[in-house]
Amino acid sequence: MDNSLLSGHSSDWWNSAMLLSLGLAAFVALLVAGATTGAVISARREAAAAQRDLERYKSTVAGQVADAKKAGIEAGEKAGNADLKAAQANERAAAFEKEAQELKASNLALEVQIQPRRLSGENSKKLAEVLSKMGSFPIGIVSRVFDPEGSDFADDLDCAFGAGKWHPVRQRDWTMSNRGVAIATFEGTTLPPDFTNALISALSGVGIKATMITITEDNQNTTSAHFQPNELYLLVGAKP
Repeated sequence: MDNSLLSGHSSDWWNSAMLLSLGLAAFVALLVAGATTGAVISARREAAAAQRDLERYKSTVAGQVADAKKAGIEAGEKAGNADLKAAQANERAAAFEKEAQELKASNLALEVQIQPRRLSGENSKKLAEVLSKMGSFPIGIVSRVFDPEGSDFADDLDCAFGAGKWHPVRQRDWTMSNRGVAIATFEGTTLPPDFTNALISALSGVGIKATMITITEDNQNTTSAHFQPNELYLLVGAKP
C-alpha cells in the first residue's frame, strides 16, 4: 500500500479539490454580496418612493387647506366688500380734497408774491378819507431808484395822500435797499405817538403794513433832496 496517498487520493487530487472548494466559496460569496446589494438598493428605492408619496400627500393636503382658507377669506371679504369700498372711496376723496385745498392756497400765495403792489381805486379813496380826518403833516413819498414796481406803488400812495389834503412831495431816487413800507423821520425829529399810531392804522386799513424807522445822519444823503428834520417820510422799499 502506498503510504503517500490520503484516503486513496494523491496530493494532486487534494489540490484540485481545494481549488474547486475555494472557487465554490468565492462564487457563494459573490452571490451573497449580490443579494445583499440588491436588497439594499431595493430598500432604498422603496424608501425614496415612499418619501415621494408622502411629499405628494402633504402637498395635496396643504393645497386643500390653503384653498379652504382662501375661500373663507373671500367669503368674508365679499360680505363686507361694499362697506370697505365705500370707506376707501371716502378716504380717497378726502385726500384729494385736502391736496386741492393745499394747492389752491399755494397758488394764491404765489400770486400774491409775484403780483406788483398797487393801491386800488377803492382803497385809495378809503385811505384819503381817513387821512383827511387826521390833519396834514409835511410828508415826502419816497421810492427807490431803478425800482419800477415800487415807484408805481409810491405813485398810488402819493395820489391817496394828495386826495387827503396832505400835499406830499414825491421823491424817486432813494438809493437804499430797504424792503417794505416804512414811516420815517430824520434823527432828532419827534412825532406824537397818537399821530404815528393813527397813520400806521390808516395804512393797515388798506392792507399796507408799515413800520417806524429813524433815518440816521449817515443815510441823510441817500436821496437827491436829502432827508430833513421835522419832516415825515413814507419810504417805499423793495417788495418784501
